[in-house]
Amino acid sequence: MSNFGLKCCSCLCACLLVTVNNFAILVGLLLFALGLVFTVGLNWLSSNDSVQDWLKTISDLLKSHTGQEIEIQQLLSSIGQLTGSVGAAFIVAGVVILAVACLGCIGGCCKIRQCLLIYAIIVGLVFLGQLIVVIIWYANSEILKASAKSAMEQSVAKYKGFRSTNLESLLQNMLQILVGCCGVNNGTDFENLSQDWDRQHFISQGGRNFTFNLTYPVTCCKFDLARMEPLNLYCPYNNTDSNYQIGCYDIFFTGYIDKYFLNYLFPALAGLLVLQLLLVVGSLVIYSSESSNKNQVAPQRSRAV
Repeated sequence: MSNFGLKCCSCLCACLLVTVNNFAILVGLLLFALGLVFTVGLNWLSSNDSVQDWLKTISDLLKSHTGQEIEIQQLLSSIGQLTGSVGAAFIVAGVVILAVACLGCIGGCCKIRQCLLIYAIIVGLVFLGQLIVVIIWYANSEILKASAKSAMEQSVAKYKGFRSTNLESLLQNMLQILVGCCGVNNGTDFENLSQDWDRQHFISQGGRNFTFNLTYPVTCCKFDLARMEPLNLYCPYNNTDSNYQIGCYDIFFTGYIDKYFLNYLFPALAGLLVLQLLLVVGSLVIYSSESSNKNQVAPQRSRAV
């Protein structure tokens, strides 16, 4: 390829790198901000006295327009308890994306070869990892499913209860509430896989108070997402409005992955792989162009001396 053609390709690749990585920086900032909201913001909003009046006003407005009472303060507090540690993962992901995207932007704008090479290696490794997963999925998806099921069972084994703040408990509670499932296979997993968790449950309603030990978590009950509480407070006691028989593995893979992978996830992943490949090639083209320019300038300086 001629020097002119290489320079033209280099300019186009630089535009691609800067555009894509500017968008990636926005995504990284968004994840970082969400992480801060999950770890700090929700608890602050639900406990700050000046904010509580605003939340009550909003709740009253929603009730007057929809006819449904939504306790926003209680909702934020419950979500904050469930997502506190998850926010840390969002922060880490945001920082990593920001760091890699900044490398791409600096390399594309300033043509710094070291940044371009490091960026190409990182994106290339991500590309290869995703490609391997896609190949394994189509060769034998049961391998990945078995691995995912094993990871889910290990996570349930570390479950400590609804009020626990360890990551496994938070993720399991969120999954069961939002998806509407219980355990990996069903509610018996909390007897077979996880035995050391806080089973004590207290119910107070209409002046009646009693405590009993749970056989499965409260989050296995069907939840009112507007109020973030079970539809039936006695669900863990009498199995009314319960997802006890619905395993998260079956509903997640059969209901979501198998159903939507070919129609939605695979085309999106294929497009992402193509974009990542273009970014790697573009980085190497700019790197090659800058190396060529440096080799051409060096002899001229030596003759001048």
